[in-house]
Amino acid sequence: MKYPVTVANMTVDVSLPLTTAVEMIQTPDGLLVGKYPITLEQWCAVMGGDPGDLSPTAAATNMTQEQAREFCRRLSETEVIEYRLPTVGEWHYAATMGSKLTGCFQGDRSKFADYAWYGNTVTDAPRVGGKLPNGWGLHDTSGIDLVAMCVN
Repeated sequence: MKYPVTVANMTVDVSLPLTTAVEMIQTPDGLLVGKYPITLEQWCAVMGGDPGDLSPTAAATNMTQEQAREFCRRLSETEVIEYRLPTVGEWHYAATMGSKLTGCFQGDRSKFADYAWYGNTVTDAPRVGGKLPNGWGLHDTSGIDLVAMCVN
């Protein structure tokens, strides 16, 4: 069985070492998606490398779709399940909780800052999970520079 993995919001508790463990959330219709975007620490643990001066708790970004798929392939090799990137439809469904309204704040713009990094709330490398989750428990589904790596 394949499970979606979100890269920068990479849709990926499995039995990996703490630095690579990917906590999953199940949507009401059974889709499994990552509770948090993949962090630099997780990316480096699977793909190799060093985050350098960047925070290890920041989201892994600036990769190609090929690199994101390779991350899923390598992560799958360490587990008994196979991870994959979500489709655009799967990601939108999970991020909006199946609603036609956009974003985790369900149309109440006064709550946007509680859920999303934007404007002067953005640091150099915002911490993954540093804002409130949407109603299904998914973090970092809205805000500045949010690019979910998906397949069509």
